[in-house]
Amino acid sequence: MLPRKKKLSQAVIGYAILFCLIVSALLIVGRYVRNAFSGRVRQAGDSFGSGEVYAPYGPDASRD
Repeated sequence: MLPRKKKLSQAVIGYAILFCLIVSALLIVGRYVRNAFSGRVRQAGDSFGSGEVYAPYGPDASRD
């Protein structure tokens, strides 16, 4: 049998690893959700702009 202190430390390490896995999974999924959302917004904006890209200085201005 394992001593009580060793069992407790194993449980803490196990929960810490589980917590790290859950946080990393949420971060990875968050990137996909953010990219999907920005793609939808861009698609909606393109439909309003008839596919034209925003040019802050006019369509014929140079970017110097």
